[in-house]
Amino acid sequence: MTTETWPEGVIARYMTMVGLALADPNITVDLINDGGEAICRGCGKDWPNPNYPFTVRQWAESHAETCRALPDPNGAQR
Repeated sequence: MTTETWPEGVIARYMTMVGLALADPNITVDLINDGGEAICRGCGKDWPNPNYPFTVRQWAESHAETCRALPDPNGAQR
């Protein structure tokens, strides 16, 4: 069994479609800093804004269920 270390400030992670298919625990949507922020480690999309019709946790779960993006291996900004 491998032990992964979550990035600093991450309080929950949701596996994306690609992360699941590739068994890569780093291609996730991460909730950060007590759930007030979220970012997808696959496509780079982040929590749109507090006025979005869902909570940040609902957005993270929903996005993870549909995201099929691979992260840029060169770490380029999106």
